[in-house]
Amino acid sequence: MFSPIRVLKPGETHQAICARVCRLWRNTDYKTGRLISLDCLLVDKQDEAIHCFIRASDADFMTNKIQEDDDPEIPRLKFNFVEFDQLTQKIDINDLLSDVIGRIISIKSVEDSVINDRSVKRRSVTIQNIREEMLNVTLWGELGEKFDEDAIQAMSEPVVVAFSAMAAKQYMVQPTVMHSIAQCNYAFVLLLLCMPGGSSQ
Repeated sequence: MFSPIRVLKPGETHQAICARVCRLWRNTDYKTGRLISLDCLLVDKQDEAIHCFIRASDADFMTNKIQEDDDPEIPRLKFNFVEFDQLTQKIDINDLLSDVIGRIISIKSVEDSVINDRSVKRRSVTIQNIREEMLNVTLWGELGEKFDEDAIQAMSEPVVVAFSAMAAKQYMVQPTVMHSIAQCNYAFVLLLLCMPGGSSQ
C-alpha cells in the first residue's frame, strides 16, 4: 500500500510511495568534482511533489534501483512557478530553487566569465511576465551554449519559456535568476511555447 506524498511527515520512516522521478541530478562540488549527493524531484498520482536527497555513499545503489516506466496517471513534469516580485525573498538561498516563466524579450550572445580562476561560458536571457515585469536569466556553461538563439528567433512570437530549478541572486539592486553553478549537472528543464495572439503566458 502506497502513501500519498502529501501525508508524509518529517521524521517518519517505513513509508512507501509510488512516484515518478521528474528530475534527477548529481549535486557536485564544481571545484573538485566530488559528488555531494544524488537528488531528485518525485511526483505522485495526486500531482504532489517532494525533493528526495540521497547520500553520495548510496548514490550508485539507488540509481540502479530506479526503474523506467510510463504510468499515464503520474504527471511527467512538475513546475512551481514563482512570481517575479517574490524572488527577493529567495536571494542567495541556493538550496531554495525556483521555477519561472515568461515571454522571451531578448537573448544575448554567449560570453566568457571568470569564476574562481576558471573560465565559464554564460548567456543572458530577458523574460517578461503578464504584468510586463522584466527578469534577467543567466545560463551557465553548456546550458547557455545549447540555448538555440537562432531556432527561437525563427519561432512565431510571442515565445514563452519556462526555466526550472533557478537560484535567485541580486544584480544592481534587481533580482535575477540563474541555474546554480554548484549544481551544474542539474537535470534542467526548459519548456518553450508559441502562444497565439498577444498573451505572454
